[in-house]
Amino acid sequence: MQTKVASGVGYGAIGGAVSALTANDIAKAVTNGQGVTDPAQLAIITAGTTLLGGGIAAALGQNAAGAVNSAANETLNNACAHGCGEDPNDTVKPVRLEPPMEGSEQDSIGPSTGVETETVTVGAGALAAGLAGAGPSTAATDSGALDQSTIETILSTPKGSRPDPSTYLSQDYIDSQQSQFEGGVTKISSAAPTGVVGPPGGTFVMPTSVANQIIGQAGGSVPELEGLLGLDAGTLGTSPVRIDIPNPYGLRMPSGNELGANSQWIPGGVTSGGIPEATIDPAHPGTYTVGPLF
Repeated sequence: MQTKVASGVGYGAIGGAVSALTANDIAKAVTNGQGVTDPAQLAIITAGTTLLGGGIAAALGQNAAGAVNSAANETLNNACAHGCGEDPNDTVKPVRLEPPMEGSEQDSIGPSTGVETETVTVGAGALAAGLAGAGPSTAATDSGALDQSTIETILSTPKGSRPDPSTYLSQDYIDSQQSQFEGGVTKISSAAPTGVVGPPGGTFVMPTSVANQIIGQAGGSVPELEGLLGLDAGTLGTSPVRIDIPNPYGLRMPSGNELGANSQWIPGGVTSGGIPEATIDPAHPGTYTVGPLF
């Protein structure tokens, strides 16, 4: 007979705990004790923690997909958010590489779940479509900003080499899109961060006003919120939080070169569900607040 985890311990807790316990050891093995110096290493470490988290959750009869997302969130947002894998007994330390700039030819590997792993923005749910009034990519094309051919060209460009948005979007379009974030930005996460929010190179956010609307629509139900956002059941765990950043640094149009950009990313500053999104520099403690969703 299959053993079930006690009802108070869900897939989110399993994924987060597995990542917290294993991420640094995996990072030591990947980096030979030198610490993470580039996004490719971080991607390998995240793959390891998510594989373990999802496997253990599945073995215990819990939601594997939810545990995978929680494990990735813990790895990127907490365990390795500000470096990991250094052996304190090693006296030779590496030269740290700067995070890749927009349009860098260094490829960074992301997940394929349709949401940023370290925290959740939005997916393609009913509310997402309702807020945008359109399907994937139409928020950009309806304004005349991009045609389908341009979108396909950008998406076919290898991640890490995609062009800066200023080369294919007008400044008027960029200014209008960015004005939606003037009231601050928000991320929804399965767990509270303990340090820097977001991986090197930038992290995805949505307008706080949009987050408020989504959270209000959910009416206190985490499964309902996941449905509205178009997320897999269990992605947000059992006690998700909101991370509000009133004065973000480096607010910019996403380029698709970010670590969190995956196969569902589209150019134009909207998610695949049509929700406005932007990229900001990683947020340091003291620049953000964390609170319960409900």
